[in-house]
Amino acid sequence: MPEQIKSEVGAYFNVEGFATGKDGLEGVKSLQPSLVLCDVMLPDMNDNDIVKQLKADETTKSIPVIMLTALDDERHQTAEMMHVGRTKDSGTERPVTQQNHHSRPHA
Repeated sequence: MPEQIKSEVGAYFNVEGFATGKDGLEGVKSLQPSLVLCDVMLPDMNDNDIVKQLKADETTKSIPVIMLTALDDERHQTAEMMHVGRTKDSGTERPVTQQNHHSRPHA
């Protein structure tokens, strides 16, 4: 799946991929990207630890992070967001369906 995402996004943007959370953190600090796509399920680090470290670092705290997950358990997704200080309303469930899209407040 990471290669598919890299291929799809790479058609429009410059993309760097990292296989581990540790490598990803180092890469983000080095490259200073405009956006971070982070998988929830990483082999070496908790996704929430990565977000916390990025947001605690002055050089990376303003970089937006999009969390990706194949998990469809709403309770798990909500618990993950709350763990890093986000609210349920600060994220959008995936896949986006007409029902959950229209139930979200829009800016």
